[in-house]
Amino acid sequence: MSNFSIRYAVLPAAGSCGAWLIGGAADVGAVSMAAIIAAGAVAGSLVAHWFGPARATPTGNHKAPDSLSGDELLGRVPSSRPFERLADALDSLPIGMLVIGPSQTILHANGMMRSIFGLSDQPGYPVETLRSSRLLEAISKSAASGIPATFEMVLSRGSDTYLNAYVRPLDPARNDGASMIVSIEDVTQARQADEVHRDFVANASHELKTPLAVISGLIETLQGPARGDPVGTERFLGRLATQTRRMTGLIDDLMSLNRIEMNERVLPSAPEELTVLVNEVIDSLRPVADASDVELLVDTFPRSVSVMAEREELSQLFANLIDNAIKYGGIGKNVQIAWRRSDEPGQIGVAVTDQGPGIAREHLPRLTERFYRVDIGRSREKGGTGLGLAICKHIVNRHRGRLEIESTIGEGSRFTVWLPCRFSDRKSTDATRVSA
Repeated sequence: MSNFSIRYAVLPAAGSCGAWLIGGAADVGAVSMAAIIAAGAVAGSLVAHWFGPARATPTGNHKAPDSLSGDELLGRVPSSRPFERLADALDSLPIGMLVIGPSQTILHANGMMRSIFGLSDQPGYPVETLRSSRLLEAISKSAASGIPATFEMVLSRGSDTYLNAYVRPLDPARNDGASMIVSIEDVTQARQADEVHRDFVANASHELKTPLAVISGLIETLQGPARGDPVGTERFLGRLATQTRRMTGLIDDLMSLNRIEMNERVLPSAPEELTVLVNEVIDSLRPVADASDVELLVDTFPRSVSVMAEREELSQLFANLIDNAIKYGGIGKNVQIAWRRSDEPGQIGVAVTDQGPGIAREHLPRLTERFYRVDIGRSREKGGTGLGLAICKHIVNRHRGRLEIESTIGEGSRFTVWLPCRFSDRKSTDATRVSA
């Protein structure tokens, strides 16, 4: 996943009272960097105008910010200020903003704040409506002490929502009644990304540690008890080669997954003939199938099918699926590669079906997670790294397709890749450009 976070610091706005724009982490997948910068600039100017000191104007036609009514501040009535629609501007911010007035009442909550806490868009209700003891405690303490507070909090409403909160009292309070600003930032996606990263590092370290431990033990045996034993040496060298191949495969898959994730948001720009590409992959895997006494049954598709694709990645996708079907389908069984038509126009499916033992329903949603295995021992015995289906998922995502997994215990499994495409009745393999 290519999500990342940026942080924009607490910036002093213009004005002797030092009004502040509070920022934090924002998921760039949901909000673009340009939008965040623009929102920050607008908010900085607005807050400076809102909470800055009164200033004389040459014409005398402008009210000082402190003398503006609450309705003027929220844009309900025309105002002579440059920013007449403050509420609309605040609603555009990627962070939650809350303005608290006299007697701990809420003067304004922007769209993000209302979404997080389920607040009404009509001001004037008490802060207790927030229903968060951690936040209410911070507001109460800051109001009493005049000291700003910064902290993290978790909302547990169905699923955990992780928030960064900043509470700043205004001293002195504004003439319009505003006495405190609260900003809230939803960092749930960033927190989840951190957890995924930590799990990935831990799993990768564990997967590499196991073959390294075996290799180390084999080397010690060759240097000790097996020294001078040609039969033992031959046997242990074979095990060394197996573990080395396993570790090499894991490193290759890790590098491949990293490369694919980096390019996941980049649309493929080259047209490829899908029928030709799939048949080339099948031909390359026939020796593997023959070695396992597995027959590959391939449906022919009479029409030309063109997709926008990264050829190497799409070949890797189908190679992983067909190779898995050969490995886990069972010796002497069949693997079928078939074309499927979708009810949606401009979609083609390539289905790989095995006759293996099948996969229990509870495992299906997690099959594309990194290092997730239904049977760890069997996977390692077959040389699996636990990354093959994760790689498939990200390749499908880049090609704006979807991966469908179906399985029945005792009957087998079917993996179908759905891709946007364009059909042609021509017999030639000339690719037709399509929009992904």
